[in-house]
Amino acid sequence: MGNITQPALLVGISCGKRRPDSEDLPESSKKQKKTEDGALVPKMSSDIFVDPLHPWGEETDSILATGIISTITIKDRILNGVELGKLEAITVDELQKLILSNIFGTQNFGCVSRVLRNLSQNFKYIQEIDISNNAIGASISLLRPLLSTTTSLAINNCGLSIDDFNAVATVFSVDMLKFLSCSRNYFIGYPSIDHLCGLENITCSSCGIPSGDVNKLLITLSRLPSVRVLNISDNGNGVDDEVIINLITKLSAWSEMEEFSLSDIGLSTKQSRWILNALRSYAFKKLKKIDMSHCRLKKIEDLGDYFLPLPALKILNLSGNNLPKELALQISQKLPNSQVINDDED
Repeated sequence: MGNITQPALLVGISCGKRRPDSEDLPESSKKQKKTEDGALVPKMSSDIFVDPLHPWGEETDSILATGIISTITIKDRILNGVELGKLEAITVDELQKLILSNIFGTQNFGCVSRVLRNLSQNFKYIQEIDISNNAIGASISLLRPLLSTTTSLAINNCGLSIDDFNAVATVFSVDMLKFLSCSRNYFIGYPSIDHLCGLENITCSSCGIPSGDVNKLLITLSRLPSVRVLNISDNGNGVDDEVIINLITKLSAWSEMEEFSLSDIGLSTKQSRWILNALRSYAFKKLKKIDMSHCRLKKIEDLGDYFLPLPALKILNLSGNNLPKELALQISQKLPNSQVINDDED
């Protein structure tokens, strides 16, 4: 007999490894241009990249001095006063990407409002904005002019209340905003995104949204014409049957869907079976990741069969369903090209 490929089964381990840091850089900083005769053009990057392994230094200052900047990525590095001053002084009409993740700490927390205000005044348009992992709270309102035209917005773990979020959500572009990620905030209420008819990627997990508002949110999302990523996991503790029925009738229109998670929102076994039947029936060709953890799946027979018609599936999270490890292994054997995650004990 030929070699048998062992199925991928992850137990109690988060999926995937971080790719090399170079992959965080935009394509423009990876590919060196050539002249018409094929010679390499001396490369002058227009992308600022700062993190713990790439501190702010002479190269960063040299890029700033050119006045030609395409992207700014600063993450997991608390900036000092001098660095914040240089960041605030940047003036660019258009920026492809601005990532400022985890740059404020106890020593510079008092600078948050000033920095955000200056950024809003110095930049005219930013296509993608990520200010996650900064305790900015109500100060997010200072970015309203920039938030009104961006196509991609990540504001995860920003200490936002539902009032903070809704105060700026009113300026989000109805048709331009395609990507919205606002997980790990303190909403405890309904995020007002009814007007965002162009959303294709919505991640709003672990925001303390009550069950009644989860129902309302699912009804709103069901109206979207096309969705690639849907994740409202870890909110509420129960969903109405009619809301789930309405959602699954809309799923067939989301043929481009790549990620799907309704984990830990209080689904019953019956509701989870409805969803699994829909995923199997529509056989999404691009669906790569499914998170059905904490969805009461233990009593569903032939559980692995529901995922067989999904050719692109790479990650399947079934944790929190009290599945025996033997069952998780059987499912993994049926899905040799997928990582099946199950952190439950027998």
